[in-house]
Amino acid sequence: MTNHSKSPLVCVTGGTGFVGQHVCRLLQEKSQPYRCLVRAHHRDSITMDDSVVVGSLEEEGALDECLKGAHAVIHLASKHIDSDQTGFVATNVEGTRALCQAAVRQGVKRVIYLSSAGVYGHGSIREVDEHDPVKPDTALSRSKAEAERILLEYHRQGDFQVVIARPRFLYGPGDQHFLPRLARATTQRTWLPCSGKAVFSLIHVEDLASLLVRLCEVSLPNDDHPVYHLADSSPVLLKELVSALAEKLSCPTPRFVASLFPVLYATLKSLEFLTGTDPETTKRSMTSIRLGFLAHDQWLSTQKLVGLFPDFKFRSFKQELKALSLDVSD
Repeated sequence: MTNHSKSPLVCVTGGTGFVGQHVCRLLQEKSQPYRCLVRAHHRDSITMDDSVVVGSLEEEGALDECLKGAHAVIHLASKHIDSDQTGFVATNVEGTRALCQAAVRQGVKRVIYLSSAGVYGHGSIREVDEHDPVKPDTALSRSKAEAERILLEYHRQGDFQVVIARPRFLYGPGDQHFLPRLARATTQRTWLPCSGKAVFSLIHVEDLASLLVRLCEVSLPNDDHPVYHLADSSPVLLKELVSALAEKLSCPTPRFVASLFPVLYATLKSLEFLTGTDPETTKRSMTSIRLGFLAHDQWLSTQKLVGLFPDFKFRSFKQELKALSLDVSD
């Protein structure tokens, strides 16, 4: 890490994850001094230097060491898969609470939290804006909503500034979920149980990283509800996504059969209820939530983000897709 005394220090939690790797790389490219909190089991996979603090959100000493002298924190550390769901509270809720306490102790000025549009629930959302009520309906989304609530309490008390960032679907180098799953469905199925008319808000992971870093630096308006949707202002039709994937993968475009959706959705919901399966975090390839994404709009209003960054240029999905390597194996 290059140390520039005139540049404020930025701390990153979850720096070894999908988004975190891109954030840390960008900070390096900008010669921005930063410090990254890394769990012990990741230490062999990264270069150990003075930018790395080994520890977790559960360790007060590691948090204090990581946040000491920091101006801002980009809080990405999160648990997304958990067999018995206890880790969602321990990491996403209590870990965030511990981070806030450390931020107060160390005099941090701003915390940027990467949440998710999943806090709105997993039904259809169309041009939802940041003031619409959250309706979390899974263990993971409830933990994200509770972490937001904790952070906003600190913000409204004046302890430090907070920005809650809510993306919907991420894609780009390192994506192991959104596009790979859709690509597998495109290559393995001759039909999809939906109309293809659902509208998706996307963001390339490098655009997301750039916005998160900018949110550490920009002068923020006086806002009692500092929540921003981080997404491209031009949403994409599912039909367009699938067609682009089929062209890239040189396979036929599946047919869209909307009439089959209600039967399959009800069947999956019943099976999940009977087996106690969490439809959001299970490793099964098809769940009620993942099937629902094919039929339900996931469209976020970005007026607030555009007002803050009117000149930001998002990457073109079609152009970026050409350069992506997609693993369609199960």
